[in-house]
Amino acid sequence: MNDVLEVAARAGVPATGEQLAGNAAPRVVEFASIRGARLVVLGSRRRRLGRSVSRDVIRRADRPVLVARRTAPVAA
Repeated sequence: MNDVLEVAARAGVPATGEQLAGNAAPRVVEFASIRGARLVVLGSRRRRLGRSVSRDVIRRADRPVLVARRTAPVAA
């Protein structure tokens, strides 16, 4: 997570990060609500089995959700 925050800082984008315990999708939606987030940004992972956290967050969220997929390495 620190890598992502460093990239955002270098780009001049204000960003924060938190590590949450529990069932991922409902915790992310709950946290966004508590923090009053205007936008939820999630990374995407390709999963062959199981449910997609990003898909569950999109279904549950009452605010915009952006799912970012890495297409090329980010220069550190």
